[in-house]
Amino acid sequence: MRALVSGLCVLLLTGCSLVTDPAYAFSLPELSSTPSRGLLLQSARPLDRSRFVLEADQAARLSAWFTDLGPPRAGESFGHYVVRAALLMSGRPYALPGPGDGGENLKLELDHFECVSIVESSLALGRCAWLDNPSERCFIAEVARFRYRGGTFGGYSDRLHYFADWLADNDQRGRIRLQSGLPGTLPTRRSIHYMSAHRNRYDGLRDELTLVRMREHEARLSAQNMPFLPAAAAKDAGAELQTGDIVAIVGTLPGILVNHVGFVVREADGRLRLLHASSLAGRVGLTRGTLEDYLAARPERIGIVTARPLPPAESGSVERLAGR
Repeated sequence: MRALVSGLCVLLLTGCSLVTDPAYAFSLPELSSTPSRGLLLQSARPLDRSRFVLEADQAARLSAWFTDLGPPRAGESFGHYVVRAALLMSGRPYALPGPGDGGENLKLELDHFECVSIVESSLALGRCAWLDNPSERCFIAEVARFRYRGGTFGGYSDRLHYFADWLADNDQRGRIRLQSGLPGTLPTRRSIHYMSAHRNRYDGLRDELTLVRMREHEARLSAQNMPFLPAAAAKDAGAELQTGDIVAIVGTLPGILVNHVGFVVREADGRLRLLHASSLAGRVGLTRGTLEDYLAARPERIGIVTARPLPPAESGSVERLAGR
């Protein structure tokens, strides 16, 4: 079975049951913040490109995606820019990645998405284009830096399978900023054990050493506080959310904290919607109603964890200090 982050939105159907309205005319308010540029940061430990898979047809899709996005507009924030990238994929089918060869591959497929891959791919595309480096090499490296612990491509246990781990690791490296100061936010812990408790569902956990490492990661996550915003408090905190903020949906399934993810979209009238890859709708798109409506529609959607993506120039000093 695919890794939990890859299979999240199908495995945990409670997190992906929403609809989009293709007829809705999307609008954004006037832009205000100023972009800052920097140099592309290369990893001190080279990424193992022998395990990367970007087929010719996917490379062509990537090139077209860069072209359609273009450079940042005058005064455009990084979050707004990333959402523009994600919106270009509206209507793309929802599907899990195809099967690999049994090893840990960074296989990138841009003709379809699931909830995590649309977030990772849009962030990676946005970072490369923000740095005026719209290249295949940059895109692959940026996806790997989001997807793997410490930003270094490695084995199965190095992948950030749990999205709570993804958030914490990327926050530590300064690529995103977890939002702990929103009104109503509470520090929350949960026992994380879903993957090790269901090891038969994950081919990568057949190896005993890998299973031991996974349990170590789960124990660390179980002792870690996350800034949890209960669904009832989301409306009041919504005034501080911006277009491009990452919204991780917290559910009630034992052994896991986050079961779905997408981007905040703040419309010109101030309403917040969720841009995501939905298994129920079968495609990438915006929720019909507001984020508040989405949370209220299912009792198992008990709240959210939010994070703000940081542009490369702001995350650079942290990555240099970390030796990345």
